[in-house]
Amino acid sequence: MRILHIGSECGHGGIETMLATLSAEQVTSGHEVDLYYIKDLGGANQYENICPVIFLKDKNLGRLLLERNYDVIHVVTWVTRIVDISKSLSRAMYTGPVVVTAHGYRGWEARLRYDSVTAVSKYVARSIQERSTSEVECIYNGIDINRYYSANNKSGETPILAWVGRTHDPDKDFMGLLAFARTSAAQGYRIVVINVSSSDQDRDMPWLPASSELIHRMRAKDMPDFYRRVAASGGFLLSTSRREGFGLNLIEAGACGCPVIAPAVGAMPELIIDKQTGVLFERTDGVKGIGAAVEWLYSDNNYCSVADAAVDHVRANFSSTKMAEEYKQLYDRVIEEHPAPAKSKVVARAILSKTYRSLRKLRAV
Repeated sequence: MRILHIGSECGHGGIETMLATLSAEQVTSGHEVDLYYIKDLGGANQYENICPVIFLKDKNLGRLLLERNYDVIHVVTWVTRIVDISKSLSRAMYTGPVVVTAHGYRGWEARLRYDSVTAVSKYVARSIQERSTSEVECIYNGIDINRYYSANNKSGETPILAWVGRTHDPDKDFMGLLAFARTSAAQGYRIVVINVSSSDQDRDMPWLPASSELIHRMRAKDMPDFYRRVAASGGFLLSTSRREGFGLNLIEAGACGCPVIAPAVGAMPELIIDKQTGVLFERTDGVKGIGAAVEWLYSDNNYCSVADAAVDHVRANFSSTKMAEEYKQLYDRVIEEHPAPAKSKVVARAILSKTYRSLRKLRAV
């Protein structure tokens, strides 16, 4: 099967990580996979030794579709600029199936001609269902459990309070971490922030406690070792998000035996069973809610119980193998229902020559 994934910005976020993981599973299973991105924000290295990454600046989508016959196109809904091109070119050059995956409730493009819509959580599916003309299926993101695993050891390092996300993104609420860092409940922990922002801003954060560590853009391949480091220190991962379509770092940490404390918003309750595989708190309770969650985690044998249960929970429900198999079943179904016919390249070139000028305008995107 020849698969084309289309994304918007190739940076360092969860969508890029998910696409890299899915592509790796698909390539391992014998499929041919290409990644197409609108913007290059420096995240292409996570696709090394997996599959080709093609950028708009190097080749427009129309020419790519002319050169390669894909069995299915898989689009991320944030690609609002690419949507109209996909729609117009599909009539002439690509009439096969289009699968859309929504990673959040925003950025939905109802004008896209699609054959199936999926969401990365039930929360996202409910959020966009009324804007979709077909039933939205839920396929959870998955991680490579051969890389994300628990080492079950102790380091003697000061317990780490880890925070992972885009520090400039209001939805991630980095200010919530700063507020909690100044409370008595945060004392005794070393705060380590992994800033996954593609921006070069926020490299210095003097308002964090002096003992804190700020790591800018940790490589995706180094994240499992980081979560194992947090677990070995006896620390935890804290999320302060206002909303979350999925929360990939929560299952990454959990698989490594690193307990997670997170607000009960968005898809969080789908990923974490409260006080079994992690701890949820109400955002309306503010820093007091986080403090109460921390107190519970370190009471009795809760820490070890949660850490062990999280590993089993992630391995059973959020593996990359499970994710890839569910997408494979979806692809097979839509290909059977909407097969891509053999295309005349002579006719396609004639059509491309008429649209090439308009496509070139998008190079400035």
